[in-house]
Amino acid sequence: RRIVEPKSVRSKYYWFLDWFSCRLADRIIIDTNAHIGYYADKFGIKKEKFIRVFVGADERIMRPVIAESNKDYFLVHFHGSCVPLQGIEYILAAAKILESEDIKFKIIGSKIKKNFKDESLLNVDFLDDAPYGKLPQQMAMADICLGIFGNTDKARRVIPNKVFECVAMKKPVITADTPALRELFSDNEIFMVDISNPQKIAEAILRVKSDPKEAELFAGRAYDKFTFTVLPEKLGFELKKIINEHIQ
Repeated sequence: RRIVEPKSVRSKYYWFLDWFSCRLADRIIIDTNAHIGYYADKFGIKKEKFIRVFVGADERIMRPVIAESNKDYFLVHFHGSCVPLQGIEYILAAAKILESEDIKFKIIGSKIKKNFKDESLLNVDFLDDAPYGKLPQQMAMADICLGIFGNTDKARRVIPNKVFECVAMKKPVITADTPALRELFSDNEIFMVDISNPQKIAEAILRVKSDPKEAELFAGRAYDKFTFTVLPEKLGFELKKIINEHIQ
């Protein structure tokens, strides 16, 4: 998150906390295999100590919703913050590329609005943070949702919350093509693009806009993957099994 300098006293303290916590633990739960590899190398811990459990999303809140809309334009949705892995600057650059199209971007995030709002981007609406329970109403109106695009190592190691949330809403998703993402999803379920590439983001948006049938198929496949694999009850059962095996 670039909150502290890499070699500062605070950074070394945080590194020690992570290392010590991992050393004390009997099992370490991590969200992706890519993250497991990173932690194992970073802290010198055997991979066998780690267990992968995907993040998932709460399907009681994030679920398919039919939104009433009389809009006459294609709507792209993003919610998030300014942390580097999000790659908001690449999303806004893609919006600039598409400014002559009948496409609008809805960007939800108070910090983004404060730091990136640009009056020259006429096709972008910057909104303040929305309560989590209200996000589905905003997402339901969108034709497509965006994931993350930041050019950081962490972006390559995670499947972000928002991707699970958008998939749970049965929305087509564009996000960066990363090793972590491919641990669960394939490129006929998620529209994957080169990381930190505004031109590719813009091209993917145009692809979805031009072929809504394909977008519906992608969203349906990803939603099926979500319901069969990462519903909270399934993840909870997996976690309970891990704990019971260790206790025994």
